[in-house]
Amino acid sequence: MSVTANDIEFRLSGGTLNSNPNDSLGAGISNEVISSGFLNNVWDSISGDESEAGDTEYRGIYIMNDNDSDTLYNVKIWISEEVSDSDVQIDIGIEEAIMQQIANESIAPTGISFSHPISESEALEIGNLGPNQYYGIWIKRIVSSGDTHFTSDGYTLTVKGETL
Repeated sequence: MSVTANDIEFRLSGGTLNSNPNDSLGAGISNEVISSGFLNNVWDSISGDESEAGDTEYRGIYIMNDNDSDTLYNVKIWISEEVSDSDVQIDIGIEEAIMQQIANESIAPTGISFSHPISESEALEIGNLGPNQYYGIWIKRIVSSGDTHFTSDGYTLTVKGETL
């Protein structure tokens, strides 16, 4: 049996017992699967002050191959659907193995190169994800000053790989 879409999970960071998306600031992988893969679930709503002044925040999540026996090869990830609010941008960066932990959501993780890949041809390459293996993904949310103050806006990260 090969890896299926159901085997690929997005999980919070912050350690095994973390179930609070606001604490998904790196460190170990959580047992908490991000519900329905809806990645806006890792963010708080953009406050009036944040939308007026502008704000940049970070979250660390993991992508996991929850298959017990098979590897997903040549894995890549990109932003296949962007937020509808033109004053908000999502960028991503990758970090192998256990992610560094940041002190709060406003501090950028060190050594991470963020980009805005919006097509498969621009995707970030992860490599292979073996059985029960995971890889760190940093997400950066940039709110421009004067944002129109959307409170709930989604985006989609797409993961693609090959099976044998």
